[in-house]
Amino acid sequence: KMLLRKTINLTDVQLEMEDEHGVFSGYASKWGGVDSYGDTILPGAFSESLSKAMPKMFWNHEWNMPIGKWTVAKEDSTGLFVKGELTPDLGQADDVYAALTHGTLDGLSIGGYLKSGDYTETDTGRTIHKWSSLMEISPVVFPADNAARIDLQSVKSIDFETLLPECKSEKEIE
Repeated sequence: KMLLRKTINLTDVQLEMEDEHGVFSGYASKWGGVDSYGDTILPGAFSESLSKAMPKMFWNHEWNMPIGKWTVAKEDSTGLFVKGELTPDLGQADDVYAALTHGTLDGLSIGGYLKSGDYTETDTGRTIHKWSSLMEISPVVFPADNAARIDLQSVKSIDFETLLPECKSEKEIE
């Protein structure tokens, strides 16, 4: 077995920060594209793995500490849709949240294992029919699919003026 990591930019995945707790969603993989490895993932590839376990959420594939949890991971007609939340008050999760809301972080990447028979070789890569073990999905800096970019307008941050109208400065909020 060899650990594989697949990456897709979040632009094409409709990332949205939903509230101050770091909830966001998007597509971790889209059907039929060709990534920088020359691989194409087909519909249904994740269904068996997802039926066994929810993938973990790490920062940039660093498996030492999860930065949050995926609350939804499901296949639809577009690809692998995920919704997750960053762990409140966890330093690295706070950093990821800041980068997402600022628009400086724009990628998602999948990591796990393929077995022989899960894919067919092509002239330029592989066609993946099944992803035997989807271990994790990470926000990342450099996704494999460089054609997709985050729609920075879709990222929502906290509106402190609405949340705390009595505060006139960041210092007062603190």
